[in-house]
Amino acid sequence: MLQNNNTPQQLLQEVDANISFPQEEEKVLAFWKDIDAFKTSVKMSEGKKPYSFYDGPPFATGRFGWDCHGLPIEFEIEKILKREMIESQKLLSEEDMKDEQKVKEKIASMTLSRADIENYGIARYNEKCESIVMKYASDWEEIITRLGRWIDFKNDYKTMNFSFMESVWWVFKQLWDKGLVYKGVRVMPYSTGCTTPLSNFEVAQGYKDVQDTAITVAFPIITNDERFKDTSFWLGPLHHGLCQVTWLSVSMKTLTM
Repeated sequence: MLQNNNTPQQLLQEVDANISFPQEEEKVLAFWKDIDAFKTSVKMSEGKKPYSFYDGPPFATGRFGWDCHGLPIEFEIEKILKREMIESQKLLSEEDMKDEQKVKEKIASMTLSRADIENYGIARYNEKCESIVMKYASDWEEIITRLGRWIDFKNDYKTMNFSFMESVWWVFKQLWDKGLVYKGVRVMPYSTGCTTPLSNFEVAQGYKDVQDTAITVAFPIITNDERFKDTSFWLGPLHHGLCQVTWLSVSMKTLTM
């Protein structure tokens, strides 16, 4: 067990007015590394009542800051594929290929189809995705440690691991055996180009503010000079019925906002 033999007076030290927080952080990180803080905390808990908790793993599909599951890796793999297509199909001249800005502009203007990915090869595509994950895994370990979130990175798992995938299928099998799986129907965003459902993050990228023409329908009330107005012109048949049904009573109320 860690012990501190310093007196309270020794622990209280005068703080420099020009303290450097980055340097202080480095000192704390060095101290954690020196005492092997994570493993030490686990060892100190030996023999005590177990405390179990579930913690979702960090997403190593892109640089730190993303929180969109697989979306970052889709961006990166698309850039890689587009760059390779530009080179193999000579979509830019050799001179333009030396200009990184022109290459980026060309990449941004290109759209990958499902056929492009299939022609590239599913196996090669998966290998590229795995290499991207492994490239960022070490970056995540450094940043997560700096945040003070101690994780056993040597025994972590990634969603691309077969062991993880098989565990998910095992859980699904248990639900199936218990009769808890059913077939339902729901509205899903769908890409006709990729013939696959889209995540809400992907759909949100397609939204933009536009100026649109609005239609306002107005019709009078027989008993007085007031008028109803509505912009939902697709309810036209209902409005027509409202004008024709003589036995329908409409209650008029004034709301004060």
